[in-house]
This record gives sequence, structure tokens and C-alpha cells, in this order.
Amino acid sequence: MIKKFINNLMGWGFPNAMPMYKSPPGSAKPGIDLVVILGWGGSTRRNFSKLENFYHNNGMATITTTMPLLAPTVMRRYFNKQTIDLATLGAGKHRKLYYHVFSNNGTWNYGDIMQESENNNYNLPVKTIFDSSAWLPLQNFGIYMDAKLFSRAIVAIILGKPVYEHTILTPVLSLLLLPVSITAKVLTSWFGSAVVMDVFEMSRYLRYKMRPVPSLFIYSSGDELVPPEQVEEFIADMKRRSASCSNSNSNSNSNSIPLTDSTLSIN
Repeated sequence: MIKKFINNLMGWGFPNAMPMYKSPPGSAKPGIDLVVILGWGGSTRRNFSKLENFYHNNGMATITTTMPLLAPTVMRRYFNKQTIDLATLGAGKHRKLYYHVFSNNGTWNYGDIMQESENNNYNLPVKTIFDSSAWLPLQNFGIYMDAKLFSRAIVAIILGKPVYEHTILTPVLSLLLLPVSITAKVLTSWFGSAVVMDVFEMSRYLRYKMRPVPSLFIYSSGDELVPPEQVEEFIADMKRRSASCSNSNSNSNSNSIPLTDSTLSIN
């Protein structure tokens, strides 16, 4: 009874975070593949309807979820557990597990799930798509700069379009987020990730410790939120750890990694 009440409450309060499972029309048969879609910060279910349809049309089931921005650790664990349970309980009827991860919010969510899955021997993905992802900082930018960087994502959510700087919104949000940035730094210095996620600790895990999974990186040199050179640093880290990766840069340049590179091909 209590568990059902909590599930209903969380689903009502955070409908886009509660993972939703969908299968292709008329495909109740076992043996279909499953794709877990982890959304960017502030995204909603309707943002992924076309992507879900794409996978469904190719005979694959989907689970879609978006972790709320600034979610405390207890909330992150709750929603990740729901996602893992959906994916794991369906292991008997799903042939392969894939992840499609968007931006930093989806990547940090992916890191949480991978850690939990590795620690408990849950199913790991056979392949992962990193879409416009990821910028994984390893050092502190300073309290105000952290707040300003985070404000860029919120500006895009408020305006409803990929615009990350605004004459009025950016300075106002940066100031409003200063207490949040200070509180997060104090909590992580005292308690690690027990209360709120330690971004730098998660970045180190993703870049240096996470079990390698064959991966495809889709990104653009015109991305104003996640710089392409940061994505390529992540790709380089994956290569060094013998991950099988493929790189798709929508605006190729001399620093892009060709799809024909045998060390980066998806098998």
C-alpha cells in the first residue's frame, strides 16, 4: 500500500521522470530488443515521440525517462531503480538491451544506472548511443561559473528552444542559482554523493572507471551547450579503455574520428 502510494505520488509529481515502457504495436512476442531513452534536462515525453516511433517501427520496445534537474540522490536512486526494474524484469522477453542517451543530464543518469547495474550484476547494454553528449568536467569552475553554466540549460527550457544565453534571464538565473551551487558544493564536500550527485566524481567514473560498452557518439561542431572538443575528449577516453566506439559528427572537421577507423567500429 505504501509503495503504491509513493509510486503514484512520484508519478504525479514527476511524470517525465517515471519511466514509461512501450512496445511496438502487435509485438507481444518474446525476443524483441529494448532501448532505454534517457532525456536531456527539462525534456518531456512528447520530445521523444518520433524517436520512440522510429524504434517501434524497427521492432524494438522502449523505456523513456528524464531525470529532473537538481534531483537529490534519493530521488535519483528511486527513478533509476524503476528504470532498472523495468529493463531487468523484461529481460526474459527482450533479446538485447540498448541505451540512447541525451546531453549531460542523460549521461549522468546513465552513469548512475551503469554503476547500479555493475554493482548488482544487472543486464548491461550491448550498445549505447551518446546523442549531443557529453561534457564531463574534471575540475571545479568556481561557484559563480558553475551557476552560470547550469543557467544555460534552464534558459533553453524556459524559452523552449536551443538558445542558451539571454540578456535578462542569464544574469538573473546565475544569481538565483548561486545558493544552489554553494549548497551543492558544501554537501558534496561533507557527504560525497550521499545527498546530491557529485558531478566531478560522476565524470571521473564515466571517463575512467565505467565498464566499456560499444558506443556511437552523435554530435555537432555547432552545439552551443556541449562543446564538440569535450565530446571528443570523452571519445578519446573510451578509446584508451578499449571501448568499441563509432563517431558521427554532423559537421565534420579535421578533429573528427572517421567511421572507417576499425578501432571505432560497432560490431
